[in-house]
Amino acid sequence: LYVIPRNGVSSPDRVAEERYFTRILGGSCSFMRRDAHESGYSAIDSADVLVGIDSTLLYEAAARGKKVDFFTIREEMLGIKAREFGWPSNMPPEGSFWTNRVAENKFTEVLDVMIDPFNPISITEEALKLEVEDYYKSWITE
Repeated sequence: LYVIPRNGVSSPDRVAEERYFTRILGGSCSFMRRDAHESGYSAIDSADVLVGIDSTLLYEAAARGKKVDFFTIREEMLGIKAREFGWPSNMPPEGSFWTNRVAENKFTEVLDVMIDPFNPISITEEALKLEVEDYYKSWITE
């Protein structure tokens, strides 16, 4: 498991960010350096499945055909006004590869769609491409 940190290596917030992810992931992760030689794009290109919040990098990865799960839960988790999945489009609060709600069963369902090939709701590469293309069109036209 690799974490693409928000902060660069020299940022004072980087230490706190690494501590946070190490605590919630039990230390079973590595952190990308985020320097001139290694970018977020190289990380997403090498990943099988990407999981995260509603970052531009993840929307770009989905549009490029990568398997991406979106957990757009900042508003509920942090108590701040935040964008929901697909903003400014008016998307449903849940879909096969996203949720705007904090619910463990929905997290599992969303992850299983991308990760578990033996799950009956797991999505094929072709079905994923078609579904993302439909949503991508609405993201860029509204």
